[in-house]
Amino acid sequence: MTPPGDRDARDLTAVPLADAVDAMERVALVLFDRDMRITAIHGGAVAARGLDPDQMVGRWAPDVVPAHAWETLGPMYARALDGEITTVDYTTDDGEEVYETIICPVYTDGVLTGGIATARSVTEERRARKELAETARQFRTMAETSLEGHCRHRPDGTILWASPAMESLLGYPPETLVGITGGVIVHPDDRAAREEAYARLRETREPVTFELRCRHADGGHRWFEMTLRGSFDDAG
Repeated sequence: MTPPGDRDARDLTAVPLADAVDAMERVALVLFDRDMRITAIHGGAVAARGLDPDQMVGRWAPDVVPAHAWETLGPMYARALDGEITTVDYTTDDGEEVYETIICPVYTDGVLTGGIATARSVTEERRARKELAETARQFRTMAETSLEGHCRHRPDGTILWASPAMESLLGYPPETLVGITGGVIVHPDDRAAREEAYARLRETREPVTFELRCRHADGGHRWFEMTLRGSFDDAG
């Protein structure tokens, strides 16, 4: 996969790394020449899909790659032979697996001699991402329709997002709260309690519930029960 002018691409079939790739059940490497004939296959993902790599090598790719896959991958093979690199998430026809597939040109002595398709199963990653997005969507729907006020903060207390209910509770349109530090609208006598709650959250990583007064848009103050919940990364 070396572009013209750089060092020659090495034949993967001659590299011991191929043996390691063959042991990977969720990975596939397919090499093909300028005529789009498959010259080598490595990795266990091809066999895992019920295909016989030995029966595919030496044959024209459109004849042996399943039709459903070729609809997506065929144009990418052609673009590799024009010198392009393309990437796609390919979903198998049964919908069971998703493969992140990269197809690149291969150069030998500065001349384009074929291409290589690299596929890696990302099924669990994509499923987790989809579930996370759905969870976020459901939470936002709940937060935006709840009569309780919700805010998302930076660690320093700066408000990043406020739910519509904040306007009915405090009289401020939600967008006017974004960017301010929550402590600005907290009664001066209650700011120490707020800082203590943040400190307890950082120390215990457990939700902290407390009471304080916040300034309403009409100039008065209202008592609220507040609950802080933290979102922590691996570093804490």
